[in-house]
Amino acid sequence: MRDNPIPKFYTIDIPFERPKENDIAGAVARELPRLFPDSASLVGKTVAITGGSRGIANIDTITKSAVDWFTERGASPFILPAMGSHGGGTPEGQSALLDHYGISEATMGVPIKSEMETHSPGVVDGVEIHCAQVAWEADIILPLNRVKAHTGIKGPLESGISKICAIGLGKLRGAECYHSPEAGVRIGDAIRIGAQWLIDQGKVQGGLAIVENGYHETAIIQAVPKDTFFEDEEALLTRSKELLPRLALPSIDLLWLKQIGKDISGSGLDTNVVNRHPHAHMPGKRWQPEGPKVVYILVSELSPGSEGNGLGMGICDFATQSFAAQVDHQKTQLNALTSFAPNAAGLPLIRENDQDMLNASMSVLRRSERGPAIVGIKNTQHCSQAFVSEAGLATAQEHSGAQALEGPFDLDFTEAGDVIWPLSD
Repeated sequence: MRDNPIPKFYTIDIPFERPKENDIAGAVARELPRLFPDSASLVGKTVAITGGSRGIANIDTITKSAVDWFTERGASPFILPAMGSHGGGTPEGQSALLDHYGISEATMGVPIKSEMETHSPGVVDGVEIHCAQVAWEADIILPLNRVKAHTGIKGPLESGISKICAIGLGKLRGAECYHSPEAGVRIGDAIRIGAQWLIDQGKVQGGLAIVENGYHETAIIQAVPKDTFFEDEEALLTRSKELLPRLALPSIDLLWLKQIGKDISGSGLDTNVVNRHPHAHMPGKRWQPEGPKVVYILVSELSPGSEGNGLGMGICDFATQSFAAQVDHQKTQLNALTSFAPNAAGLPLIRENDQDMLNASMSVLRRSERGPAIVGIKNTQHCSQAFVSEAGLATAQEHSGAQALEGPFDLDFTEAGDVIWPLSD
Protein backbone atom coordinates (compact mmCIF):
# COMPACT_ATOMS: atom_id res chain seq x y z
CA MET A 1 0.00 0.00 0.00
CA ARG A 2 1.42 3.35 -1.02
CA ASP A 3 1.79 6.27 1.36
CA ASN A 4 -0.38 9.14 0.24
CA PRO A 5 0.22 12.82 0.85
CA ILE A 6 -2.56 14.15 3.06
CA PRO A 7 -4.08 17.36 1.65
CA LYS A 8 -4.64 20.53 3.61
CA PHE A 9 -8.09 21.28 4.97
CA TYR A 10 -10.50 24.08 5.77
CA THR A 11 -13.24 24.16 8.38
CA ILE A 12 -16.51 25.41 6.92
CA ASP A 13 -19.98 26.42 8.04
CA ILE A 14 -22.97 25.47 5.88
CA PRO A 15 -26.16 27.51 6.34
CA PHE A 16 -29.45 25.61 6.65
CA GLU A 17 -33.00 26.82 7.10
CA ARG A 18 -33.45 27.16 10.86
CA PRO A 19 -37.03 27.25 12.21
CA LYS A 20 -36.87 26.59 15.94
CA GLU A 21 -39.31 25.96 18.78
CA ASN A 22 -37.86 28.03 21.60
CA ASP A 23 -40.41 27.25 24.34
CA ILE A 24 -40.47 23.46 24.49
CA ALA A 25 -42.70 23.09 27.56
CA GLY A 26 -45.01 25.82 26.27
CA ALA A 27 -45.36 24.06 22.92
CA VAL A 28 -46.35 20.78 24.59
CA ALA A 29 -48.89 22.61 26.78
CA ARG A 30 -50.23 24.36 23.67
CA GLU A 31 -50.64 21.18 21.60
CA LEU A 32 -51.95 18.52 23.99
CA PRO A 33 -55.34 20.25 24.53
CA ARG A 34 -55.95 19.70 20.81
CA LEU A 35 -56.03 15.97 21.58
CA PHE A 36 -57.71 16.20 24.98
CA PRO A 37 -60.01 19.26 25.00
CA ASP A 38 -62.00 17.93 27.96
CA SER A 39 -59.31 17.76 30.64
CA ALA A 40 -61.86 16.61 33.24
CA SER A 41 -62.14 13.31 31.38
CA LEU A 42 -58.49 12.57 32.18
CA VAL A 43 -58.98 12.34 35.95
CA GLY A 44 -57.98 8.88 37.20
CA LYS A 45 -56.92 7.64 33.74
CA THR A 46 -53.66 5.79 33.14
CA VAL A 47 -51.65 7.19 30.24
CA ALA A 48 -48.87 5.29 28.45
CA ILE A 49 -46.36 7.72 26.89
CA THR A 50 -43.94 6.20 24.40
CA GLY A 51 -40.19 6.58 24.58
CA GLY A 52 -38.18 5.75 21.46
CA SER A 53 -34.57 4.70 20.91
CA ARG A 54 -33.39 7.72 18.92
CA GLY A 55 -31.40 10.70 20.13
CA ILE A 56 -34.11 13.31 19.60
CA ALA A 57 -33.30 16.90 20.54
CA ASN A 58 -34.95 17.95 23.83
CA ILE A 59 -36.67 14.57 24.17
CA ASP A 60 -36.27 14.63 27.96
CA THR A 61 -37.91 18.05 28.22
CA ILE A 62 -40.69 17.14 25.79
CA THR A 63 -41.44 13.90 27.62
CA LYS A 64 -41.34 15.51 31.06
CA SER A 65 -43.63 18.31 29.85
CA ALA A 66 -46.16 15.71 28.64
CA VAL A 67 -45.91 13.83 31.94
CA ASP A 68 -46.49 17.03 33.92
CA TRP A 69 -49.42 18.08 31.73
CA PHE A 70 -51.27 14.82 32.35
CA THR A 71 -50.38 14.72 36.04
CA GLU A 72 -51.69 18.25 36.57
CA ARG A 73 -55.04 17.10 35.17
CA GLY A 74 -55.41 14.17 37.52
CA ALA A 75 -54.19 11.43 35.22
CA SER A 76 -51.56 8.79 36.06
CA PRO A 77 -48.99 8.76 33.27
CA PHE A 78 -46.12 6.33 32.86
CA ILE A 79 -43.46 5.89 30.21
CA LEU A 80 -42.70 2.73 28.27
CA PRO A 81 -39.87 2.07 25.86
CA ALA A 82 -41.41 1.73 22.40
CA MET A 83 -38.41 0.66 20.37
CA GLY A 84 -39.02 -2.79 18.91
CA SER A 85 -35.83 -4.85 19.23
CA HIS A 86 -33.49 -2.05 20.24
CA GLY A 87 -31.64 -2.06 23.53
CA GLY A 88 -30.81 -5.71 22.98
CA GLY A 89 -34.50 -6.58 23.06
CA THR A 90 -34.50 -6.72 26.88
CA PRO A 91 -36.30 -4.64 29.54
CA GLU A 92 -32.97 -3.65 31.09
CA GLY A 93 -31.42 -2.65 27.79
CA GLN A 94 -34.42 -0.58 26.71
CA SER A 95 -34.60 1.20 30.07
CA ALA A 96 -30.88 1.94 29.81
CA LEU A 97 -31.41 3.57 26.41
CA LEU A 98 -34.09 5.87 27.82
CA ASP A 99 -31.88 6.67 30.79
CA HIS A 100 -29.12 7.75 28.40
CA TYR A 101 -31.52 10.36 27.02
CA GLY A 102 -32.37 11.65 30.49
CA ILE A 103 -35.62 9.70 30.76
CA SER A 104 -35.74 7.72 33.99
CA GLU A 105 -38.05 7.31 36.96
CA ALA A 106 -35.86 9.76 38.86
CA THR A 107 -36.01 12.50 36.21
CA MET A 108 -39.59 11.98 35.07
CA GLY A 109 -41.19 11.26 38.44
CA VAL A 110 -43.33 8.44 37.04
CA PRO A 111 -42.82 4.71 36.46
CA ILE A 112 -40.86 3.37 33.49
CA LYS A 113 -42.54 0.12 32.41
CA SER A 114 -40.15 -1.85 30.22
CA GLU A 115 -41.77 -5.28 30.08
CA MET A 116 -41.47 -6.97 26.69
CA GLU A 117 -44.74 -8.96 26.75
CA THR A 118 -47.26 -8.06 24.06
CA HIS A 119 -50.97 -8.30 23.37
CA SER A 120 -51.84 -9.57 19.91
CA PRO A 121 -55.20 -9.67 18.14
CA GLY A 122 -53.62 -11.99 15.58
CA VAL A 123 -53.38 -11.21 11.87
CA VAL A 124 -55.11 -8.06 10.61
CA ASP A 125 -55.13 -7.42 6.85
CA GLY A 126 -52.15 -9.69 6.41
CA VAL A 127 -50.12 -8.28 9.31
CA GLU A 128 -49.53 -10.01 12.65
CA ILE A 129 -50.02 -7.14 15.09
CA HIS A 130 -48.53 -6.79 18.56
CA CYS A 131 -48.89 -4.07 21.21
CA ALA A 132 -46.92 -3.87 24.44
CA GLN A 133 -49.07 -5.42 27.16
CA VAL A 134 -48.49 -2.52 29.58
CA ALA A 135 -49.68 -0.08 26.93
CA TRP A 136 -52.68 -2.23 26.08
CA GLU A 137 -53.73 -2.22 29.73
CA ALA A 138 -53.58 1.61 29.92
CA ASP A 139 -56.63 3.79 29.34
CA ILE A 140 -54.80 6.10 26.95
CA ILE A 141 -51.72 5.71 24.74
CA LEU A 142 -49.82 8.82 23.62
CA PRO A 143 -47.43 8.05 20.76
CA LEU A 144 -44.65 10.64 20.98
CA ASN A 145 -41.93 10.59 18.35
CA ARG A 146 -39.93 12.50 15.78
CA VAL A 147 -41.15 12.49 12.18
CA LYS A 148 -38.40 12.21 9.58
CA ALA A 149 -37.28 10.41 6.45
CA HIS A 150 -36.58 6.77 7.24
CA THR A 151 -33.23 5.29 6.30
CA GLY A 152 -34.82 2.38 4.45
CA ILE A 153 -38.60 2.72 4.25
CA LYS A 154 -39.78 5.04 1.48
CA GLY A 155 -43.37 6.23 1.09
CA PRO A 156 -45.93 8.62 2.57
CA LEU A 157 -45.25 7.23 6.08
CA GLU A 158 -41.67 6.62 7.12
CA SER A 159 -40.23 7.24 10.59
CA GLY A 160 -42.67 8.85 13.00
CA ILE A 161 -45.72 8.41 15.18
CA SER A 162 -47.33 5.71 12.99
CA LYS A 163 -44.15 3.65 13.08
CA ILE A 164 -43.85 3.92 16.87
CA CYS A 165 -47.51 2.80 17.14
CA ALA A 166 -46.81 -0.27 15.05
CA ILE A 167 -43.19 -1.37 15.36
CA GLY A 168 -42.12 0.52 18.49
CA LEU A 169 -45.06 -0.57 20.63
CA GLY A 170 -44.86 -4.00 19.03
CA LYS A 171 -41.67 -4.67 21.00
CA LEU A 172 -39.31 -7.41 19.79
CA ARG A 173 -42.02 -9.77 18.57
CA GLY A 174 -43.88 -7.06 16.72
CA ALA A 175 -40.71 -5.75 15.08
CA GLU A 176 -39.95 -9.25 13.80
CA CYS A 177 -43.44 -9.55 12.31
CA TYR A 178 -43.45 -6.16 10.60
CA HIS A 179 -40.00 -6.61 9.08
CA SER A 180 -40.53 -10.21 8.02
CA PRO A 181 -40.71 -10.80 4.25
CA GLU A 182 -43.14 -13.62 5.01
CA ALA A 183 -45.81 -11.04 5.85
CA GLY A 184 -46.39 -10.39 2.16
CA VAL A 185 -47.21 -6.75 2.93
CA ARG A 186 -44.87 -3.84 2.20
CA ILE A 187 -43.54 -2.50 5.48
CA GLY A 188 -44.89 1.00 4.85
CA ASP A 189 -48.35 -0.44 4.31
CA ALA A 190 -47.95 -2.70 7.33
CA ILE A 191 -47.13 0.30 9.53
CA ARG A 192 -50.31 2.04 8.41
CA ILE A 193 -52.36 -1.10 9.11
CA GLY A 194 -50.85 -1.50 12.58
CA ALA A 195 -51.29 2.14 13.51
CA GLN A 196 -54.88 2.20 12.23
CA TRP A 197 -55.71 -0.91 14.24
CA LEU A 198 -54.39 0.71 17.41
CA ILE A 199 -56.34 3.92 16.77
CA ASP A 200 -59.51 1.87 16.17
CA GLN A 201 -59.23 0.37 19.66
CA GLY A 202 -60.03 3.77 21.14
CA LYS A 203 -56.88 4.17 23.20
CA VAL A 204 -55.11 6.66 20.89
CA GLN A 205 -56.67 10.10 20.63
CA GLY A 206 -53.72 11.29 18.58
CA GLY A 207 -49.97 11.68 18.77
CA LEU A 208 -47.39 14.30 19.60
CA ALA A 209 -45.04 14.76 16.65
CA ILE A 210 -41.61 16.39 16.58
CA VAL A 211 -39.71 17.72 13.56
CA GLU A 212 -36.08 18.79 13.74
CA ASN A 213 -34.14 21.26 11.63
CA GLY A 214 -30.76 20.64 10.01
CA TYR A 215 -28.97 21.68 13.20
CA HIS A 216 -30.51 18.83 15.27
CA GLU A 217 -32.79 21.34 17.02
CA THR A 218 -36.53 21.15 17.68
CA ALA A 219 -38.28 22.94 14.83
CA ILE A 220 -41.89 21.80 15.31
CA ILE A 221 -43.95 20.23 18.09
CA GLN A 222 -47.42 19.42 16.81
CA ALA A 223 -50.40 17.44 18.02
CA VAL A 224 -51.73 15.03 15.41
CA PRO A 225 -55.42 14.19 16.10
CA LYS A 226 -56.65 10.70 15.33
CA ASP A 227 -59.10 11.92 12.68
CA THR A 228 -56.29 13.40 10.57
CA PHE A 229 -53.51 11.18 11.91
CA PHE A 230 -52.02 9.98 8.65
CA GLU A 231 -52.62 13.14 6.62
CA ASP A 232 -50.95 15.30 9.26
CA GLU A 233 -47.99 12.97 9.60
CA GLU A 234 -47.50 12.87 5.84
CA ALA A 235 -47.40 16.68 5.76
CA LEU A 236 -44.89 16.75 8.61
CA LEU A 237 -42.73 14.19 6.80
CA THR A 238 -42.66 16.42 3.73
CA ARG A 239 -41.58 19.36 5.89
CA SER A 240 -38.91 17.29 7.65
CA LYS A 241 -37.38 16.35 4.30
CA GLU A 242 -37.14 20.03 3.40
CA LEU A 243 -35.17 20.58 6.63
CA LEU A 244 -32.90 17.53 6.26
CA PRO A 245 -29.20 18.37 6.70
CA ARG A 246 -27.05 17.98 3.61
CA LEU A 247 -23.41 17.37 2.83
CA ALA A 248 -21.14 20.13 1.59
CA LEU A 249 -20.29 18.61 -1.80
CA PRO A 250 -22.30 16.89 -4.54
CA SER A 251 -19.44 14.45 -5.15
CA ILE A 252 -17.22 13.19 -2.33
CA ASP A 253 -14.25 10.84 -2.53
CA LEU A 254 -14.00 10.24 1.22
CA LEU A 255 -16.69 11.04 3.76
CA TRP A 256 -15.16 10.83 7.24
CA LEU A 257 -17.58 10.41 10.14
CA LYS A 258 -16.31 10.84 13.66
CA GLN A 259 -19.10 8.55 14.85
CA ILE A 260 -22.11 6.48 13.95
CA GLY A 261 -24.72 5.10 16.36
CA LYS A 262 -28.33 4.11 16.93
CA ASP A 263 -28.95 7.35 18.86
CA ILE A 264 -27.96 9.21 15.69
CA SER A 265 -29.98 7.17 13.20
CA GLY A 266 -31.78 3.85 13.02
CA SER A 267 -29.12 2.76 10.56
CA GLY A 268 -26.26 4.22 12.58
CA LEU A 269 -25.83 6.90 9.96
CA ASP A 270 -28.63 8.61 8.07
CA THR A 271 -28.67 7.00 4.65
CA ASN A 272 -30.72 9.92 3.34
CA VAL A 273 -27.79 12.24 4.11
CA VAL A 274 -24.99 10.02 2.77
CA ASN A 275 -27.25 8.79 -0.06
CA ARG A 276 -26.41 5.11 0.30
CA HIS A 277 -28.90 2.26 0.11
CA PRO A 278 -29.12 0.68 3.57
CA HIS A 279 -29.09 -2.90 2.28
CA ALA A 280 -26.77 -2.81 -0.72
CA HIS A 281 -24.42 -0.20 -2.11
CA MET A 282 -21.59 0.26 -4.55
CA PRO A 283 -18.85 2.85 -3.91
CA GLY A 284 -19.73 6.08 -5.67
CA LYS A 285 -23.23 4.93 -6.66
CA ARG A 286 -26.10 7.24 -5.70
CA TRP A 287 -29.12 5.76 -3.93
CA GLN A 288 -31.38 8.71 -4.79
CA PRO A 289 -30.59 10.64 -8.00
CA GLU A 290 -30.79 14.06 -6.34
CA GLY A 291 -28.40 13.25 -3.49
CA PRO A 292 -24.60 13.36 -3.21
CA LYS A 293 -22.26 10.74 -4.64
CA VAL A 294 -19.94 9.28 -2.00
CA VAL A 295 -17.17 6.87 -2.96
CA TYR A 296 -15.98 5.67 0.48
CA ILE A 297 -17.19 6.24 4.04
CA LEU A 298 -14.79 6.21 7.00
CA VAL A 299 -15.82 6.00 10.66
CA SER A 300 -13.68 6.50 13.77
CA GLU A 301 -15.98 5.79 16.72
CA LEU A 302 -19.24 4.23 17.86
CA SER A 303 -21.28 6.80 19.77
CA PRO A 304 -21.65 6.17 23.52
CA GLY A 305 -25.43 6.47 23.18
CA SER A 306 -25.52 3.47 20.85
CA GLU A 307 -24.78 1.22 23.83
CA GLY A 308 -22.61 -1.07 21.68
CA ASN A 309 -25.11 -1.45 18.84
CA GLY A 310 -23.01 -1.05 15.71
CA LEU A 311 -25.83 -1.50 13.18
CA GLY A 312 -24.97 0.46 10.06
CA MET A 313 -21.25 -0.24 10.15
CA GLY A 314 -21.82 -2.43 7.10
CA ILE A 315 -22.80 0.71 5.19
CA CYS A 316 -19.30 2.09 5.87
CA ASP A 317 -16.13 1.05 4.07
CA PHE A 318 -13.36 1.73 6.59
CA ALA A 319 -13.21 1.83 10.39
CA THR A 320 -10.63 1.84 13.15
CA GLN A 321 -9.67 -0.86 15.63
CA SER A 322 -11.02 1.33 18.43
CA PHE A 323 -14.40 1.43 16.65
CA ALA A 324 -14.43 -2.35 16.27
CA ALA A 325 -13.65 -2.79 19.98
CA GLN A 326 -16.72 -0.72 20.91
CA VAL A 327 -19.18 -2.98 19.04
CA ASP A 328 -21.39 -5.40 20.97
CA HIS A 329 -22.01 -7.99 18.27
CA GLN A 330 -24.86 -9.67 20.13
CA LYS A 331 -26.89 -6.44 20.25
CA THR A 332 -25.91 -5.54 16.70
CA GLN A 333 -26.84 -8.90 15.24
CA LEU A 334 -30.17 -9.04 17.06
CA ASN A 335 -31.10 -5.67 15.55
CA ALA A 336 -29.84 -6.74 12.12
CA LEU A 337 -31.73 -10.04 12.14
CA THR A 338 -34.93 -8.47 13.45
CA SER A 339 -34.87 -5.89 10.66
CA PHE A 340 -33.79 -8.50 8.06
CA ALA A 341 -30.66 -6.47 7.28
CA PRO A 342 -27.69 -8.75 8.06
CA ASN A 343 -25.41 -6.73 5.79
CA ALA A 344 -25.79 -3.70 8.08
CA ALA A 345 -23.98 -5.65 10.81
CA GLY A 346 -20.98 -6.50 8.65
CA LEU A 347 -17.60 -5.10 9.60
CA PRO A 348 -15.96 -2.52 7.36
CA LEU A 349 -12.26 -2.81 6.55
CA ILE A 350 -10.62 -2.34 9.96
CA ARG A 351 -7.40 -0.30 10.20
CA GLU A 352 -5.13 0.31 13.15
CA ASN A 353 -5.98 3.97 13.76
CA ASP A 354 -7.31 7.12 12.07
CA GLN A 355 -4.06 7.90 10.28
CA ASP A 356 -3.79 4.36 8.90
CA MET A 357 -7.49 4.41 7.93
CA LEU A 358 -7.11 7.66 6.03
CA ASN A 359 -4.02 6.44 4.20
CA ALA A 360 -5.64 3.12 3.29
CA SER A 361 -8.76 4.78 1.94
CA MET A 362 -6.77 7.28 -0.10
CA SER A 363 -4.71 4.45 -1.58
CA VAL A 364 -7.76 2.99 -3.36
CA LEU A 365 -8.95 6.28 -4.87
CA ARG A 366 -8.38 7.19 -8.47
CA ARG A 367 -5.57 9.72 -8.73
CA SER A 368 -6.53 13.20 -9.84
CA GLU A 369 -4.61 16.43 -10.33
CA ARG A 370 -6.94 18.33 -8.04
CA GLY A 371 -6.44 15.87 -5.19
CA PRO A 372 -9.11 13.98 -3.24
CA ALA A 373 -12.38 15.62 -2.22
CA ILE A 374 -12.63 14.78 1.48
CA VAL A 375 -15.39 15.91 3.85
CA GLY A 376 -15.40 15.30 7.60
CA ILE A 377 -18.41 15.70 9.92
CA LYS A 378 -19.15 14.65 13.50
CA ASN A 379 -22.12 12.52 12.43
CA THR A 380 -25.08 12.73 10.06
CA GLN A 381 -27.07 14.81 12.57
CA HIS A 382 -24.38 17.50 12.49
CA CYS A 383 -23.54 18.49 8.92
CA SER A 384 -23.48 22.28 9.23
CA GLN A 385 -19.95 22.20 10.67
CA ALA A 386 -17.50 20.31 8.48
CA PHE A 387 -13.92 20.18 7.33
CA VAL A 388 -13.16 19.87 3.66
CA SER A 389 -9.97 19.28 1.68
CA GLU A 390 -8.56 22.00 -0.54
CA ALA A 391 -9.88 20.23 -3.63
CA GLY A 392 -13.46 20.62 -2.40
CA LEU A 393 -13.51 24.11 -0.90
CA ALA A 394 -14.58 26.09 -3.96
CA THR A 395 -17.30 23.56 -4.80
CA ALA A 396 -18.58 23.62 -1.21
CA GLN A 397 -18.85 27.39 -1.36
CA GLU A 398 -20.68 27.28 -4.69
CA HIS A 399 -22.86 24.22 -4.03
CA SER A 400 -23.79 24.76 -0.40
CA GLY A 401 -23.09 28.42 0.27
CA ALA A 402 -20.39 27.29 2.72
CA GLN A 403 -18.29 29.86 4.52
CA ALA A 404 -14.62 29.05 5.17
CA LEU A 405 -13.81 29.52 8.86
CA GLU A 406 -10.20 28.36 9.25
CA GLY A 407 -7.51 27.07 6.92
CA PRO A 408 -5.64 25.89 5.15
CA PHE A 409 -4.25 23.60 7.86
CA ASP A 410 -2.75 20.15 8.28
CA LEU A 411 -4.58 17.46 10.20
CA ASP A 412 -2.91 16.69 13.51
CA PHE A 413 -2.62 13.17 14.89
CA THR A 414 -1.72 11.85 18.32
CA GLU A 415 1.25 9.54 18.85
CA ALA A 416 -1.26 6.69 18.71
CA GLY A 417 -2.32 7.79 15.23
CA ASP A 418 -5.74 9.14 16.21
CA VAL A 419 -6.84 12.36 14.57
CA ILE A 420 -7.26 15.46 16.69
CA TRP A 421 -10.73 16.24 15.42
CA PRO A 422 -10.73 19.75 13.94
CA LEU A 423 -14.39 20.43 14.70
CA SER A 424 -15.80 21.42 18.07
CA ASP A 425 -18.51 19.24 19.60
